[in-house]
Amino acid sequence: MLRNKKIHQDEKSSMKSIYYTPLEHRRDVYSSFYNHMLTEDIHLGIMPFGGRTKNELFKVAVKPQDAEIENLIKDSLLTHHGEPYDLKEAICDFIDEAAALLGYDGVAYYEIVYYTTSKKPTRFELHRIINRNIKDTFGLYWQYIPSAARKYIETDKKFIWLPKRRIIKIKFPSIIGGLNSQRTLIHNLTWLSECSVTPKFAMEDMKKQKQTNDYDFVVYQRNKNIFLARITQRLGWSARGELNDYTLDIYQLYRYLKFEKTKAIIRETVLGNLNKALATIGKEIGFNATIEISGIPSASDFDNYIDKLLSGEMPFAKVVEIMKYDW
Repeated sequence: MLRNKKIHQDEKSSMKSIYYTPLEHRRDVYSSFYNHMLTEDIHLGIMPFGGRTKNELFKVAVKPQDAEIENLIKDSLLTHHGEPYDLKEAICDFIDEAAALLGYDGVAYYEIVYYTTSKKPTRFELHRIINRNIKDTFGLYWQYIPSAARKYIETDKKFIWLPKRRIIKIKFPSIIGGLNSQRTLIHNLTWLSECSVTPKFAMEDMKKQKQTNDYDFVVYQRNKNIFLARITQRLGWSARGELNDYTLDIYQLYRYLKFEKTKAIIRETVLGNLNKALATIGKEIGFNATIEISGIPSASDFDNYIDKLLSGEMPFAKVVEIMKYDW
């Protein structure tokens, strides 16, 4: 992520973590077909892109209203393209990024960095920390710097202690499985992505121009999709229609609403953690404010939709209408 503003000569930064471009990636996860697709569906649809939407009811506001505090918070949320245009864009991009991290890793870490003039912090920024290099032991946080990265960024530090009060740890919501269940899902989706259209034993027989006894391609594909449906059931993900050939229309609509509820829960979790951090930051800088989002369905709204669908009160056409709506 880019830094919004340069540090002025009279400012001191409290930053402890070191950000660097990863020299190696978890290719098994990041290139996994199903993991990549699921994470995209979570974070790209969780908030209006860049805060832009046709929904005139959608609002992001600081409570109590204060233009100075609003600008302070807006400038603290670093985006991948620089300084956000307004608070709506800043919040949308922050939630989008955090949701992507939760989808891939089940957890997201940020450091609260204060900039001080004289003796009191005057502004702050939230800096993302590379997830896989954080050691979280009994509530104590350490950043591990790999040897290759230490040469790259010219530092001798292997471990960096991170003050607990300056760390924001956002975990995958427990109501939809929690951190461990999400990581299990990531592992299973990675394994499933490596399963080819035809299993290895059948491929070996094909190379030998030999017919595999008792092998049914249709049954193999059906079993793969049954497994995919089962492991993603708690989230409600439909794998972009891959499961449609094996499910009834009402179940497809049910899973759509359940997945929208999943995104709403993640959105509310990220926002809740951000507001908790703002309470801590406010005590340091001297303000009291929270971020409120309105004009977008909540998790309880989708609970209501699901109940009405299953009871027959909501016709299928209404669910399709919801699916087409621009949140």
